Amino acid sequence: MEININKISLLLFVSILSAPFAFTQNNTVPSKKVLIIHSLEEVRPWNEVFNKQFKESIKNNSTFDVELVSEYTDLTLHETEEYKDILEKSIRYKYQNNLPDIVVVSKIDAVQFILERNLFPDIPKILIDVSSEIVKYYPNVAVINHEFHFKPMITHALSLFPQTDKIYVVSAQNVLSNHTLRLFNDDIEILKKSIEFNYLTDLDKETLLDTIKNLPENSLVYDLAYTQDLKGNSVMAKDFSSDLAENCNRPVFSFSDILSENTGILGGLVVSTRSKATKAVEMINKILNGQNIKTIPTLKADYIYNYDWNELKRWNINSQQLPPNSIFYHQKFTFFELYKTKIYLVLAILISYTCLLIILLYINNRKRISQHQLQLRNAKYERLNSEYKIQNTQLKIEKERAEESDRLKLAFLLNMSHEIRTPINSIVGFSDLLNEVSLNPEQRNEYSKIIINSSFQLLRIIDDILEMSRLETNQVKIHPTTFCLNTFIHEFYTQFSRKVKDKGLSFTCNTTVTDKEACIKSDKGIVNRILINLVENALKFTPQGFISLDCDIYQKQVIFSVKDSGVGISEENINRIFKRFVQE
Repeated sequence: MEININKISLLLFVSILSAPFAFTQNNTVPSKKVLIIHSLEEVRPWNEVFNKQFKESIKNNSTFDVELVSEYTDLTLHETEEYKDILEKSIRYKYQNNLPDIVVVSKIDAVQFILERNLFPDIPKILIDVSSEIVKYYPNVAVINHEFHFKPMITHALSLFPQTDKIYVVSAQNVLSNHTLRLFNDDIEILKKSIEFNYLTDLDKETLLDTIKNLPENSLVYDLAYTQDLKGNSVMAKDFSSDLAENCNRPVFSFSDILSENTGILGGLVVSTRSKATKAVEMINKILNGQNIKTIPTLKADYIYNYDWNELKRWNINSQQLPPNSIFYHQKFTFFELYKTKIYLVLAILISYTCLLIILLYINNRKRISQHQLQLRNAKYERLNSEYKIQNTQLKIEKERAEESDRLKLAFLLNMSHEIRTPINSIVGFSDLLNEVSLNPEQRNEYSKIIINSSFQLLRIIDDILEMSRLETNQVKIHPTTFCLNTFIHEFYTQFSRKVKDKGLSFTCNTTVTDKEACIKSDKGIVNRILINLVENALKFTPQGFISLDCDIYQKQVIFSVKDSGVGISEENINRIFKRFVQE
């Protein structure tokens, strides 16, 4: 690989000048300095996720003022000794008078470089994604890795797609990818007895994306990270995962949360990058608090389950069957989940109003009873002699007051009924609009038509499915009647001729059956339904030309045939036309 030395030297010189402006957690002068050395170039998503989680964990969990400085060596792409010599000089010069207290080295390329060049020999180093055996040969090191468990990852994928008989493995051609691929093969060796593994490792990017567009039905794809094309150019593995999701016709799994997080692939059981940063901070706190690094055991990264919600729906996977504490991307909540609190509040108000209404009705009924008693008492007083006239007058006044009270209460009840109906109608009326408040009237009308048309279409599909179920369970009852084929063909032609001609097609119905042979005994309705389905299907897929219906009798069997000048069915799909829910 050719390297522009002048360009590299300029980049390193700029990085030296920018070193004093490294991120500092606090505004005060930091008392401790942590240097993070990455194998990958700065723009890699892995670096961004790791650094962000690292800074957050330092901020929330460290009892020290810590200054964080990052170096991006880009050693995964530049492997020449000439490049490494320049890089070594740059790092030694930059930190010769400003040594860090702890060095965190990410991934194997940077680890090998730091150890081989004997950089920061007396400073504690936390090594990420390397073998724990390294602590036997180098002092002052602790390790965080993730012991690749590819077998349970693949087993989990197979549990979601048990019919799988072939797995396509996507990987790049470089040192790190080859190392990961070797670990993968070692771990899934036993699975190769029942599953065929095809490796897409020696294809350029365009060819690889074309290949995955038409994979076999009982197959899936496992993404081991495509980080470099065949020309040696760097490829963003996360961006390539998005390309996989966009082009692949089968589910895509991965081993890393970086590759599955918001890329559109299905996901699965993956290694948590954030847990590595969190565990690195745990080690740093122990070292800064005086613990000898040799006594710190190797820590393992966490494994998590994460999935893309849209892909779960695409492949009909029920989220309730997935492991607890699974993480979902692009999850869409139901109307009830989004407005659960408001719905409960409205229901509570409605229940309160209902209880109030019942109480008022009860009180009103009691008043009616009292009113009736007053009327009886008033009639009795009217029959009394004149000495009770004053009392009778008072009773009349009381009666009028009671009646007025009754009228007021009745008016109040009617008004309350109207007031209650108003919010109920508003709730019912606007429920369908809550999710589309930003639509203009034209869009709303258009979407309404689409919904109506789709509803009719869905209804017909349901009818067809029910009809198929009745056929399969022998629940269809035959009602044979004697009818004339020629008359039936003429009626069918009359039924469909206008609909066919409105589309600009010619429609003919031909029969070779004589009037003597035309009388048959069969279920006329079922025959008519079959021909309707055939002709409507021909009408749907015939943009121009003709549709013809022919009827003939051969060896005492009535034969109907529908022909059209439409797109037809390819030969490889002809055998599939009698399968349920299959179309081309």
